[in-house]
Amino acid sequence: MKYTFITGSTGGLGKAYAHECARRGYNLFLTGTKEEKLSALCVKLAKLFPNIKIIYKRCDLTSEEQRCELVNFAKQNDIKINRFVANAGIDFEGPILEKTPDEILRVIKVNCEATIHMFNMLLIERDESKKFYTIVVSSLAGYFSMPQKAIYSASKAMLTNFFISMHEELKEENVNVTIVCPGGMPTTQEMINSIESQGLSGKLSSTPMEVVATKSLNLSQKNKAVYIPGWFNRFLKRVSMPFSRLFVARKINGRWKKTREKAKKLGN
Repeated sequence: MKYTFITGSTGGLGKAYAHECARRGYNLFLTGTKEEKLSALCVKLAKLFPNIKIIYKRCDLTSEEQRCELVNFAKQNDIKINRFVANAGIDFEGPILEKTPDEILRVIKVNCEATIHMFNMLLIERDESKKFYTIVVSSLAGYFSMPQKAIYSASKAMLTNFFISMHEELKEENVNVTIVCPGGMPTTQEMINSIESQGLSGKLSSTPMEVVATKSLNLSQKNKAVYIPGWFNRFLKRVSMPFSRLFVARKINGRWKKTREKAKKLGN
């Protein structure tokens, strides 16, 4: 029996993916860091979609040992994964001088190390005779050098670059790879405040989570390489192309300084 495996499944976008996949009749294998949230999500989905199978297992993706245990759990329980939604990701926004070494390493471990390691393990275990779908949630931030969000944007740049390479490298191996690069999404109150503090540009760059999940699942079926949700985000990427990375970084730095002040007033 085939399953869709979703990391970060209890977060805003993760829930949207889980709900949309369940609506399509996909069996689900879900993971996240909090047992209670996973259990509650599975109970809710089971009531809404009683005809699918839902299995969950808690995992701290910063731990290589726990990641390996997760894949072994799937093998031992005959959970055959044909779709991987790499949604888990974290960000500690703000100047680098305000970040601890643990925070910096945690972003790299979750966003880069864990995602690529899980992908590699699942790739090895896949049924080569069947299509294997991968959706990787990167970010529009990955296209820019972003002061105030330097670790996050750099980690997403690595994901985007790596998985674009995988899209090309594996397209003749029955593997579809789609990279999703959204702007802001109202996943938490902190993110809502951040979007509001950016004014009109924040609203224009924001995309509803349900739209991102639905559209990216559709594009994955067609093996679309990159999906940037929203016309404004696609415009931002295109309009920045003629300028140097340093020039863009300087503009972003000035903008984020103002945004952080507004966000603080809103309670962030």
